[in-house]
Amino acid sequence: MSSPVPSNSDFSPTAFAGSTYLSLSAKEIASTGIFANTLAHSPNGRFMTVVGDGEYIMYTVLAWRNKSFGNGLSFAWAPDSNAYVVLESRVKLEVFKNFKEQAGVRMKGAKSLHGGTLLGARANGFVMFWDWEIHEIVHRIDVEAKNVRSQILLHSSSQPRHLQHQS
Repeated sequence: MSSPVPSNSDFSPTAFAGSTYLSLSAKEIASTGIFANTLAHSPNGRFMTVVGDGEYIMYTVLAWRNKSFGNGLSFAWAPDSNAYVVLESRVKLEVFKNFKEQAGVRMKGAKSLHGGTLLGARANGFVMFWDWEIHEIVHRIDVEAKNVRSQILLHSSSQPRHLQHQS
């Protein structure tokens, strides 16, 4: 009886009955002028943000056109892709909604941003979480975190019930 999964040596044009060999070529659509430390893909799939060399550049995914740019050490998307935040310096966070700057949020010593249901910012000795809409602190966890991931479970009243963190 033959195995349903072919072995590594069976991946040839003739390994599968009725298969056709496709020759695919690679196409370079664009390049970016900065050395990328982080790539942040928007939740709706329309934008890609490149962060590096102390700045960020946001591109449209299909045409790779420049949509937004500026100074930035870290970047995070809101869950609906209509808002994002840029860490411009260790003390200044800039919040954008529909590509228009909103009132900034201040936080001393921020190292990195983490998007999700809540906006998370990691600093020395603690992690802060903000609400995307009202820009107010929801929770602070005193921990020396290396990686942050937020998970919010909602009641029927849509109030946060549980916050899980990973350090």
